Amino acid sequence: MSARVLLVGIGGLGPWVLERLVRSDAVGGVVAADVDGARAAAVAGGTRLGTTLERRPVAVEATALDLMDADAVARLLQEREIDLIVQAGSLLPVQRWWSIAALPDAGPRLQRAGLGPWLALQLLLPLSLARAIERCGWQGTLLNLSYPDAVNAVIARTTAVTPAGAGNVSLLAAAVRQAVAEQEGCRPDEVEVALSTHYAHVRWAMGGGERPRRHGVLRVLRDGADLTDRLDPFELLRRGGALIPWGEASHPLTAASVVRHVELLLGERAGAEHMPGPCGLVGGYPVRVGRDGVVVDPPPGTTVDALRVVQEETQQEDGIAAIAADGTVTFTDEAAEQMRSLFGAASAELHPDDVEEQARRLLAALDGFGTGGAATAPLRNSTNRK
Repeated sequence: MSARVLLVGIGGLGPWVLERLVRSDAVGGVVAADVDGARAAAVAGGTRLGTTLERRPVAVEATALDLMDADAVARLLQEREIDLIVQAGSLLPVQRWWSIAALPDAGPRLQRAGLGPWLALQLLLPLSLARAIERCGWQGTLLNLSYPDAVNAVIARTTAVTPAGAGNVSLLAAAVRQAVAEQEGCRPDEVEVALSTHYAHVRWAMGGGERPRRHGVLRVLRDGADLTDRLDPFELLRRGGALIPWGEASHPLTAASVVRHVELLLGERAGAEHMPGPCGLVGGYPVRVGRDGVVVDPPPGTTVDALRVVQEETQQEDGIAAIAADGTVTFTDEAAEQMRSLFGAASAELHPDDVEEQARRLLAALDGFGTGGAATAPLRNSTNRK
């Protein structure tokens, strides 16, 4: 039986995900939701026309939805009989962030700070959605696309919801498979890899930031033969990362990763994949995904706990020192120093109850940043909790 999927966030990535979802045999209907109902209607209308042209029997609906309104979320989940949610919303203005990253002076400092200090902008919408899900008791799967390497861990530690993720390590694993296939002169489907990589690895492999201390390449096989020991793991990540385009150009690839995970989560048979933020963990892992859920699936010679320790160390290279049991995020001194040099001040930590306030300050900092590298709207330190 085909499922009904709620896609939240019809911004840059959302339309690509929608186009992929309606062409999946596992999906019988999609509700496209956005705080801007007119945008959702316009995008859904174009997609609906495409399914008509292709004679695909997929129902495509659109609705306005504010994720900060828990009652509205609950009504939609109950009235539309949603089986699975794909959360594609984020408050991080990607184009503005990348415009600063491209500056010769500010760009390297922004990369050294990592994505971690911008967590509030990635966390607010999925955390609000998870709280609404917890409140109404909906029992389906939440697939979060907004920085799942860190966001999913905060959500799992502060609500009863344990999200799945897509993109990031999933893209890098596919790119590494293709890079190995090109080197070995074989097809990508003859290559199997097992990676445990954080977004920090993905960012570095694509040419941003500094090289992580650990590579995260666990195993590489060709037709069952182990190639791991004769390959340079960092070079392999670099060659794979070079195949992934920067910024919005990567949206079609992320959308492909999303639908691969959706089909496994809805399907009869579990399958091997890679996933960021599974089971409330930091970073990305090899997993088995199926209708019964997600299980981290490390190759022989390592354990889930060993991989978790490495990922929690690696998150420091993306600006996050630790995520506590209550969901409080502490940022690294290096990240704080770089943010202070760019925007005049920095937050040492982020408590789950302070997310909305800190998100507002981050948006103001981005809006006020001068192209000459001087901040005109500095961040303020935040220690108060609501």
